[in-house]
Amino acid sequence: LEQVRAIGVHKAGADFPMPGAAGGHHVFHFTRALAPQSDYAVHVRRDQFDQLLFTHARDAGVETRERTRVTAVRFGDDGRPALVE
Repeated sequence: LEQVRAIGVHKAGADFPMPGAAGGHHVFHFTRALAPQSDYAVHVRRDQFDQLLFTHARDAGVETRERTRVTAVRFGDDGRPALVE
């Protein structure tokens, strides 16, 4: 989470444009959600987040490949990938 925070922007809510309304927008604070699990989100650039996840998986011991074309994925009876070609 600290690595995600380091590449992202803390957001306490979401801004929705409301043309014609006073102020021109509405802010929805995450604390007002029906079943709030967190009072904030972290806005990240997708390419940076993907790289962070990839690096974390590699550092955790997952066999990783870059610049590799996947031609097929076969799934086991449990629905999880069993073989990647």
